[in-house]
Amino acid sequence: MEQNKTLQATDEFKNKLFSILAHDFRTPLISTISIAGLMKDNPEFTKEEMEQFYGDIEKRASDMLESFDIILQWIKQQLSGYQYKAETLVLHDLFSESADIVMPQMTPKKITLSNQIPKYVIATSDKEMLQFVNRNLLSNAAKFSPEGGTITISCTQDDHLITISITDEGRGMDEQTLSKLFSVSSNFGSSTQHGAGIALSMCKDFIQKLGGRIWAQNAEPNGAIFSYSIPLKA
Repeated sequence: MEQNKTLQATDEFKNKLFSILAHDFRTPLISTISIAGLMKDNPEFTKEEMEQFYGDIEKRASDMLESFDIILQWIKQQLSGYQYKAETLVLHDLFSESADIVMPQMTPKKITLSNQIPKYVIATSDKEMLQFVNRNLLSNAAKFSPEGGTITISCTQDDHLITISITDEGRGMDEQTLSKLFSVSSNFGSSTQHGAGIALSMCKDFIQKLGGRIWAQNAEPNGAIFSYSIPLKA
């Protein structure tokens, strides 16, 4: 029975990985090849048009590289060699570290980060897995925040759980997008957002491994709130 469960888990992992690779790499690669072919076959394009094509290729390549890096981290966690390491974590400091990495996304848009987690709030969990989630949720919030917006990090806790919420001031999401956010096939409706869809699917995997859950909702009057709950102690 135990062997069957292991085989089933292995098959699920392979199916999910193949789905990601087929959906989130094949489509942008085909599009990039099409743009390159268009440039090759039409030498009469103006300098401005060529610069736009170069920009499109650079953007698609950057998106694919981001997705590739995310997938590599996820695969590392999925493989049997990864050892869960529980340690005492100051959550305010974790988000300060994550913000330093995401700051290059925030600075050009003049986004303000409000870290409202008290410094005395701690949890016992795996730092590497939790920071993967924190970095990606902050990066996602930065992508969809308007220029001059604010990203707010807050928390609540009871005797057993701590809940972290990251709120942005973007345009929010429709119900269809919300319902598919954490599925492996999520692509946010456009090729420029496929990396975020992969990342959220993997964030769900990691939070579940930490014994918690993750969800999203729209904020009022605008924006989105991404939240996760994890046990105070592993």
